[in-house]
Amino acid sequence: SRITAMDYLGNWLPAVVQKVDLAEQRVLVHFVRWSSKYDEWIGFSEQRLK
Repeated sequence: SRITAMDYLGNWLPAVVQKVDLAEQRVLVHFVRWSSKYDEWIGFSEQRLK
């Protein structure tokens, strides 16, 4: 799914959900046009997903 996510610097960027981990309640986010080395697990409860 395409979303908007906040990177570690606080910037809102277009992103894609790569994986969902229901057990840990988090998603693996890939930031569009960025290397996969910047992919990040973000928790459902964090205020970093739109």
